[in-house]
Amino acid sequence: MKKIVAILNLPVIGALVLSVSAAMAASFSAQMVTTREGKTESGHFYLQDRRYRLEVVEHGRPVVVIADMDNNRHWVIDSRAKTFFEVPSDDFGVLSSDPFKASEYIAAKYGIQSQGRETISGYACEKQLVQVQKTQVMTRWY
Repeated sequence: MKKIVAILNLPVIGALVLSVSAAMAASFSAQMVTTREGKTESGHFYLQDRRYRLEVVEHGRPVVVIADMDNNRHWVIDSRAKTFFEVPSDDFGVLSSDPFKASEYIAAKYGIQSQGRETISGYACEKQLVQVQKTQVMTRWY
């Protein structure tokens, strides 16, 4: 598996995301580092074909998100509470626990500005900027 490090910076809405869509035929894993309101947490990302798994911390609790893009399903697992739930991938609630779906939503809502092309760990990507009322809220490589 190829390893890619993705860094997420979410001060309020902003995000720096390496998009899953660009690598759907690939198989790799990545360490994710998230910074929210000055607090840094790390997680893991795994992709194989059109399924991915995110291991993140949400509100101080470890959460696992599994996405099956072919079947439009997401499963969110809270191992501490020993619970899980299944929702359609286009459910608005998925946005809070899946930065990739949040990235798609924000880009669709506010539009993107291309910042050129870059190669990240051997993958050709388009660098995209999203602005809301002249404030940069997200940079992503797609």
